[in-house]
Amino acid sequence: MKSVHLTEADSRLLDLLGGVGDEPLILIKDGTPVAVLWPTPGADLETVSLSLSPHFIRIIEESRQSVACEGTLSHEEVRQRLADAPDQPALTSRVDAR
Repeated sequence: MKSVHLTEADSRLLDLLGGVGDEPLILIKDGTPVAVLWPTPGADLETVSLSLSPHFIRIIEESRQSVACEGTLSHEEVRQRLADAPDQPALTSRVDAR
């Protein structure tokens, strides 16, 4: 995802940003929409990036389809499956001995 720091934007863009309230502002060039300035109150960069990522959206859609077809597990079912699973080696942190 491309982003431009506000200090690099020209003054006209900064003026437009001041007009973004609760609704998106569509930027039009030669009668064709080319960009949208969308208000993102309370959102961080990661949230905005993921919400626009086709790959992430596909993962979410596949997960929803899986839940619709297969259902979900209760906490108790998860606990039982973990208790029945063969012992796994403990995860250890790696420390470089220098």
